[in-house]
Amino acid sequence: MVQCSLSPRTHGYARFFLIAAGVAVAGLVSAGLLVLAVSLLMRNPSDGFGALGLALGGAMLGYPLGVMSGLYLLRRILRLKGSLILGIIGAFVGAAVPIAIAAITNAALEPDVLIIVYFLSVPVLCSLGFLARGDAGLSSRK
Repeated sequence: MVQCSLSPRTHGYARFFLIAAGVAVAGLVSAGLLVLAVSLLMRNPSDGFGALGLALGGAMLGYPLGVMSGLYLLRRILRLKGSLILGIIGAFVGAAVPIAIAAITNAALEPDVLIIVYFLSVPVLCSLGFLARGDAGLSSRK
């Protein structure tokens, strides 16, 4: 049996960041596929900004859906321990965080900052929710 040379705490942090990176990549792929589908469906030049709105909406909807499906695939394929329900709830909360920040600041922040918060908060809160259980590997008690 191979033994890990990392401390349990470092192992938990590494696992968290790898899960967050994996689900973020899955979310970006899903958002890209939805934008591609919208661009293929709206080939008529007279569609104009309607197609742009649909593409942005598809990206904003596809990213959390991709993060959730990536989490499901990680759990199913790699047999990771964790709570899938709490991970999905974390993805929904992560998608709502930029909306709450914009409401609190009266949309005074730059839109770029809110987009960055959106693309970071969804996988981070999804991973935190997934690893929230004590036996999932984030706790330092082993």
